[in-house]
Amino acid sequence: MKSNAVKCGRQTEQPIRKFNRINSSARRYFVRCCIWGGGLLFACMSFTTAQAQTPSQRDEIIRQQDQILRQQQEQFRSEDPLIPRQLPPGYEKPVLPDIPDSEENAPCFDLQHIEIEGWDTDLRPLVSRFEKTCIRKSDIDKIIEILTDYFVEHGFVTTRAYVPAQDLGSGILKLIVIEGTVEDISPSASEALTRGQMLSAFPGLQGKRLNLRDFEQGLDQINRLPNSNATVEFEPGSEQGKSVAVISNQVGKSWRASAGLNNSGSEATGELQQSYGGETYNWFGINDLISLSYGQDTEPASTLKASRSKSVSLSVPYGYWLLSLSANQFDYRNQIEGSVQDFKSSGRSTTWRADVDRVLHRDQTSKTTLSSSFTYKKTKNYIEDVLLEVSSRRLTILGLNVNHSRRFGKGLVSASVGYEAGLKVLGAKEDDHRGIDEPEAQFEKYTADLTVIQNFDVLDTPLSVTTGARGQWSPDTLYGTERISVGSLSTVRGFKESSISGDIGGFIRNEIAVRIPVTQPEVSRVASEIQPFVGFDYGVISQDVSEPLEGGRLSGWSTGFKIRGPNLNLSLTYAQAIDAPSFVNHRNSEVYFSATVAF
Repeated sequence: MKSNAVKCGRQTEQPIRKFNRINSSARRYFVRCCIWGGGLLFACMSFTTAQAQTPSQRDEIIRQQDQILRQQQEQFRSEDPLIPRQLPPGYEKPVLPDIPDSEENAPCFDLQHIEIEGWDTDLRPLVSRFEKTCIRKSDIDKIIEILTDYFVEHGFVTTRAYVPAQDLGSGILKLIVIEGTVEDISPSASEALTRGQMLSAFPGLQGKRLNLRDFEQGLDQINRLPNSNATVEFEPGSEQGKSVAVISNQVGKSWRASAGLNNSGSEATGELQQSYGGETYNWFGINDLISLSYGQDTEPASTLKASRSKSVSLSVPYGYWLLSLSANQFDYRNQIEGSVQDFKSSGRSTTWRADVDRVLHRDQTSKTTLSSSFTYKKTKNYIEDVLLEVSSRRLTILGLNVNHSRRFGKGLVSASVGYEAGLKVLGAKEDDHRGIDEPEAQFEKYTADLTVIQNFDVLDTPLSVTTGARGQWSPDTLYGTERISVGSLSTVRGFKESSISGDIGGFIRNEIAVRIPVTQPEVSRVASEIQPFVGFDYGVISQDVSEPLEGGRLSGWSTGFKIRGPNLNLSLTYAQAIDAPSFVNHRNSEVYFSATVAF
């Protein structure tokens, strides 16, 4: 489920590291934010400006658009919810072998040692407590059960432990493990899964030890596609221990289109936005997903307010790997009021990004993923069609992220930490000739994210409590597009046109929702659930003592409802600001809405 204004006015000869500029009030803000988050997230220490000047406004417009595009593209990434798994059809717990009558009828016999053959790791510690005791058949049954549970827990659902014929009077119990292997992987007779789909989802498994985790991973890769619902069933192979994995998939149509309307835009470039999107599934026959999106303002063409966004993304899986490529472009135009005359401001921000994800570990309840990314950003800003060199730049960024997701009861927790560094490649702006206190292109920054979702019932009413938090820390002065921003629908609600941003800070969002299922068949085909909700958000930007307009706290509350379904997504949110710095001019209330129809 892994983002530039130039600062001026400092009278120093060397760039000052952020951690030497933290005042005591910022520390108090940080401590309070950590307490509100349950000690779950971010380290906030200092921060850069939230200027009311034109460069900051341009950066905020671009940053908000980047945030919207990132949220859209993350829907197509590999961070799928951890769905509780059941043992697949075809698995049956083995019937315990009979013990020879001569031993079964004996009261007990002395066991000195247990020998286990056929497995490459030592299993004796699991059953060593039975050694040097007098055991009966029920104890042998328990030993087999312990080993079977171990195999199932680790995904080896077709591996078996047996008791061969032997003389138990020797004091030694010999056990043999028959390793379960994959003889073949094939689609069911009624399915049209291609060879490429099978190869990209289950590469290199044929002939190897059968581990259910490998097949769960492959099914997840197929089921990334919204039109797929793949399952696996294991059938006996040609020899003992061998199994044939039969893959079934209920496939819907191979494409999906959507159209929507929302007010996520800025007042300067057009608040009301229309959006259009399209997805195609398995176009190349390798479980690939291609998505396209286009959005623009609804302002009349005669006005100077305008914004337009375009994006395309492709993701291709291969076993435990996922490659994602994306590109997006954002254009804007607005009018700046001057003391004598007005000026036209315009610009274009283009981003290319490549991500490689690798699932490092997964079990019945958790998954750990390592992600790497390479991003190229190109920004050009103009005043009256004259290029502004000071706010136009190229950045190349290398990123690393580790995510761990885990189910607990009816809930889910997902935590990640990330690192990003600016590079001197592909014509990126270099810091070698950087002016004093200018933002750094070869920067470093660290991020942390946490999401906790808990579902429960109160008086037979399903409720969902969600807490999400994000923090960022950097020792460097960052360009505006690399800062963390607080104050928007996806951060602190109630501050749509009055966010603050900086190099160091964070926010926490809390929401409780009632989940009301739609039971009428004719309606549920379009909208399956209604969710009234109430939320409280809190954000902090660490204070920079040299910049009076940098730093502060924002908090707000919100209420509204969401309608979710296969063909309709609708949300309406009313939000009010609770607390903000004196220099932040915010509205008394905000209304956010979004409606998307898919077909």
